[in-house]
Amino acid sequence: MVFDNASYFVTAIDSNGCIRKSDTVSIFIPNPATNILIVGDTIVCQGDSVVLKAGISLNQVNWNTGDTTHQIVPDSSGLFWFTAKDNYGCDVYSDTVSVNFVNAPNPVPFIDSTGVAVLCPGDTLWLQADSGYVNYLWSNGSTSTSIAITDSGKYFVTVTDTNGCYSTSDTLHVLKSQLGNVSVTVTPGLFICPGDSVLLGSHPGLVSVIWNTNDTIPNITAFPGIYFYQGTDSLGCDYYSDTVTIQNFPSFQPVILKIPETACYLQDSIMLSIDSLLFFNFNNVIWNNVLLSDTIYVHQDTALYAQVTDSNGCVWHTDTIQVTFHTPIQPIINSPDTICWSDTLWLSITNHQSFSNIQWSNGSSGVSTYYVMEFLQYYYWSVNLTDTNSCNILYQDSVFIIMCQNGILESTIHDKVQLHPNPAKDALYIHTDKPVDASIKIYQVNGIEVMHMKVQLPGSINISNLSQGVYFLSIFKNTQQIYHHRFIKTE
Repeated sequence: MVFDNASYFVTAIDSNGCIRKSDTVSIFIPNPATNILIVGDTIVCQGDSVVLKAGISLNQVNWNTGDTTHQIVPDSSGLFWFTAKDNYGCDVYSDTVSVNFVNAPNPVPFIDSTGVAVLCPGDTLWLQADSGYVNYLWSNGSTSTSIAITDSGKYFVTVTDTNGCYSTSDTLHVLKSQLGNVSVTVTPGLFICPGDSVLLGSHPGLVSVIWNTNDTIPNITAFPGIYFYQGTDSLGCDYYSDTVTIQNFPSFQPVILKIPETACYLQDSIMLSIDSLLFFNFNNVIWNNVLLSDTIYVHQDTALYAQVTDSNGCVWHTDTIQVTFHTPIQPIINSPDTICWSDTLWLSITNHQSFSNIQWSNGSSGVSTYYVMEFLQYYYWSVNLTDTNSCNILYQDSVFIIMCQNGILESTIHDKVQLHPNPAKDALYIHTDKPVDASIKIYQVNGIEVMHMKVQLPGSINISNLSQGVYFLSIFKNTQQIYHHRFIKTE
């Protein structure tokens, strides 16, 4: 007798002692028991259902309800089973399933916030489900009746009542503002040069902004002061920025140093520079919008100011200073143009109070001095002076020495010749009381001849090519000098 599913054969020994093996027979013994497939819950809550299924390979299914289909949907509580035949024609018996219909309505869970909720920075949203249920299961895994929400997401709760029936609430969509801390952007920086401004910006994620200046635009132009703003994002959350203080760079008043304070015209120069002790950190200096140099040297009267740019790029202006040079005081010395040979030339400085030092070429240092005329033609003398402004002056002159008769000059027309204008710029007119064919020579004060010409007097000569200074003019008739006088050439 066989009781198990298996393959069977037999081995035998015949009368001749030979071993013989039979064919193999596979024996399959069907299982008379099977399980009902349950789709749903056997505790059927109101509005729900449960499906009971027999195996698809079974035939001649007969439920205890009289149904002969492979599946049934019970509509009342009870015990359910079926009988059937398998593919071998053997009887099959199912297990028994108990279905219990609950007459109470399904639970309807409710949370106190539905739809869409917003979390602003620092907010916490509490969700509370109805009380009275046996079990609670929130979408975030919590099993309490309420939960605290601090992040965005979708939230709902599933509850189970005492009957074992359960239901899920509506879903709450929670949105969280993500701007974080908002600040004031400052371009280019917190410190600015006097008169300049900066651009202040708000967070780009805000849909509305109001500054403490009452401006309602995202970016504002700002001068020294305190600034902050309040803004609202697209979710309606309020944000408050940090506070920034805009300040001017430290203010400086550059000062021009003048060394020395005074100087003499055509003799000295005055150095102008910015006082580095008061304003040491500068990049460049522009004088009168023209000269680019830290230090300049001035040689004549002028008015100057400086524009100084510091290392922060700020521009500062000095006051305008007047640079004035002292014009050396010229001595007033009465000296004749012509003198007799062997006479004494007396010289005296009329305005001697204007000089602190006097040194004549003959070695004398007094207000007055004398020279003995021992040579014919020219005698050159000079005096070095220092005026009360400390300017040095070299005054040079000459006298023409001629032979005299009984102390009387030989010139017969000397007092009848006139030069004008004197000083002269371009032309010098020579007036005589009668026509004279003459030669004219012009000398520098050191005796060097610079011009020689023949002219008919009265008349004029062109002196425009001469440099500015003191000159002597001599008139010769034939070879005899008849006139000698000093004149000044101007520019």
